[in-house]
Amino acid sequence: MEPVLFGNKRALHIRESNKNRINVIISKLREFISVNMWEKEDIKWNYESFQKMKETPYLLRPVPVKRNKIGNIVNCPNYFFLLTTIEDKKICCFIEKKRPLESANIYQVRFRFKDELFNDTLLTGTLVKTTETSLPIREEVTEVFSSIFTSIKREITASIHENNSIFLCNDLWVYKGKDVSNMLSQRLVKVQDILGREWYPDLRLDVCGFDLIPYNNYNDIEDFLRNDRKYFTYEMSDHKIISLSTHNVPGTEEYRFSLKYQVPKPSLNESMVYKDGKWSVNNIISNDSINKKEKEKEKELILKTSDFPDVYIIYNPINNKKLGVARVRTMNESKTLRKLFENTNNIKILCKWIPEFEKWQPVIKH
Repeated sequence: MEPVLFGNKRALHIRESNKNRINVIISKLREFISVNMWEKEDIKWNYESFQKMKETPYLLRPVPVKRNKIGNIVNCPNYFFLLTTIEDKKICCFIEKKRPLESANIYQVRFRFKDELFNDTLLTGTLVKTTETSLPIREEVTEVFSSIFTSIKREITASIHENNSIFLCNDLWVYKGKDVSNMLSQRLVKVQDILGREWYPDLRLDVCGFDLIPYNNYNDIEDFLRNDRKYFTYEMSDHKIISLSTHNVPGTEEYRFSLKYQVPKPSLNESMVYKDGKWSVNNIISNDSINKKEKEKEKELILKTSDFPDVYIIYNPINNKKLGVARVRTMNESKTLRKLFENTNNIKILCKWIPEFEKWQPVIKH
């Protein structure tokens, strides 16, 4: 093991020469169901995941960023933080959150936590640098704090250095040897309890502080990134987001995406755009697909099925050009169209151009 700079102090970087210790730690991680599921899951943000997010409650968190040595903005590193016992010794480790785990760097550090947590507790989070200069220790504040919160028995400590490191916890996967299956909101409350009641800050040992990253709901995340992130002491991306199902099992259903870029709908001439606090459909209609004259009248067009139920594609019968997605207004229209497509995947039908929706609408005769 080699001493290296990590956070505010030095940590022991567990090198390849200490392969046995690496294997023990990785084996320990793989004992947890959540870690096994995380290693196997390959989650990508696409239209299907967007649809899933609409059906299940999700919380969203920002992505902390920093400037690297050449001045480019990059994401801050993500880690597992493991409290365990190896050979009767209490061990604290930061393990890079990389797949496969064999490729991750492992750093052994020292912290003061309650002994019970070393029966295997696993947190996930991001290591960041703050821009704030903390106030020095004040004995009178320590005395008042201790008299009020007697059960916590912790000292108030504060660094006087700038650019302090903080581990921003974002989830709890294992607690005292058991995989955590509670809802996300309950797991976050438990993280707060650990940081407030089961961690004892010690400036002589701590390579970083601890905090909980802010979560927002679907409707508030844009406002948070635009107006509120400036009040935090670490940098956040203005468009990168991570969403997490409130009902998920730790290590699953975690999506990374950007509010800047469109989410294409597969096989359809549309894309999803995040604007004014919500995702909306952005129609892309080619210039030669519909001319001005066609918009002003009804016309017989080709209607074809798609890979999605109740989604039909309009085509020009003369040149087979795709004209977009048909507008289906009511449940009765949907049922009628389903009957028309019982034995075929395309029909010729009279359609009317609807300017306010910029879509062709099949004329359904009841």
